[in-house]
Amino acid sequence: MKRINPLRYYFNNKKRMILLLTIISIAVFCISSIMTLVSSVYDTCKKANVDVFNYFSIVQESREQAGKWVSENEETIVCFDSSITTTSITTVLGTTSSYIIAVSDMDGLMNELDINVIEGERPSEGSCEVLVNNGVASNKKLKIGDQIGSFTVSGIFDGDMQVSFCCLSDFSSLYGSYSLSMLVVPVEKSNMDRVNELCDELDEDAELITRETQLKNLNAEFETMNLIMDIIVIMVSICLAIAVSAFVYTSYANRSEEFAIYYALGYGIRNIIQLILEETVYISVFAYVVGNGISILIMEIVESQIYKPIGQTMNIISAQNMCFTLIIPLLVILFSGVPVIHKLKKTDLLMLIERR
Repeated sequence: MKRINPLRYYFNNKKRMILLLTIISIAVFCISSIMTLVSSVYDTCKKANVDVFNYFSIVQESREQAGKWVSENEETIVCFDSSITTTSITTVLGTTSSYIIAVSDMDGLMNELDINVIEGERPSEGSCEVLVNNGVASNKKLKIGDQIGSFTVSGIFDGDMQVSFCCLSDFSSLYGSYSLSMLVVPVEKSNMDRVNELCDELDEDAELITRETQLKNLNAEFETMNLIMDIIVIMVSICLAIAVSAFVYTSYANRSEEFAIYYALGYGIRNIIQLILEETVYISVFAYVVGNGISILIMEIVESQIYKPIGQTMNIISAQNMCFTLIIPLLVILFSGVPVIHKLKKTDLLMLIERR
C-alpha cells in the first residue's frame, strides 16, 4: 500500500502550517537568544579574569622570598616582581573586573609576552602611565592620554590578553604600601602547564593565581546564576511546549474524519499513528532549525553592533544552546503526540465513516 505523505496535510493547509512553524520557531528563538546573552556575560568575565592566565601566573611572594625556587627553575621560567589592582569593564548585565598589573621590568615583560603596541608607547618610570589592551580600551572607550583610575593611558596593545600593565615604581607613589607578588612567565610559551606545576611546588602558604584557580572561582560565582537560569529556561520551555502542544492537539482532534477515511482505505491504526508522529517530527525539527537560524542571525547583528564595539565576547553557536532549544521540539512531540495517539486508539473510526 502506498505510503501517506506526512507533509500532505500541511501543504494543503498552509496557513495552519505557517502558524505552527511560527509559534515553535519563536519559542526556540527566545530560548536560544536568552541562553546566548547570559552565556556572553560568563564568556566576557572568563576572557578578562581567566584567559589572561594562559600567558602567565602570579605567585603571592616576591622574587626575594622565592629566590631559591626562581634560581632552580630559571631555564623554565622568567619572573618579575609585580603588584595587582583592577579596573571595571562593562558587560551586558553589569560590570566585571579587568587586571592592571604593575611590573618591575616593563621592557623585559613586553619582550617575554611579545606585546605589540599598536598605538602610543610603553609606560615610562615615574609617569603613572599604563599600557592597555585594545579590548579594554574599546570597552572603556579609552584613547591615548585618557585616565584609567590614577593612571594615564600611554599606549594600546593588541591581542587576546585583556589586561593592562604599568611600572611597579609608580605603585609606591600612588598607593604608599602595596602587596608585592611575582609574575611568572614560561620561557617557552607552550610550557604554561609546566610553570603551574612548578608553582604548586612552592610553600603551601604561597597563594597562587593561575588559570585553574581563576576558572574555579569564576565557576563558583556563576554556579547559582546558572542554576537559576537553567530552571527558568526549562520551566519556560515546558510552558511553551504545552501551549504549542495544545494547539497541535486541537488540530489533530479536528482531523478524526480524515483518519477514518485512511482507515477505510485499508491503512491500519499503526500507519495512522506513524503519520501523526512523522508530521509532528517534521514540523518540530524544521521549526527548531528555523528558530535557531534566526537566533544566530540576530545574535550576529547584536555582536557586531553592540558587543564588538565594547570589546565583549559572544559565543553564538554552542552545544549548550542547541541542547536547551532541543527541549522545545521534543516536548511538542511528546505532549501532542501521546494524547493524540491515545485518543485515536479509543476512537471507533468505522463508526465515524458510518455516520457520514
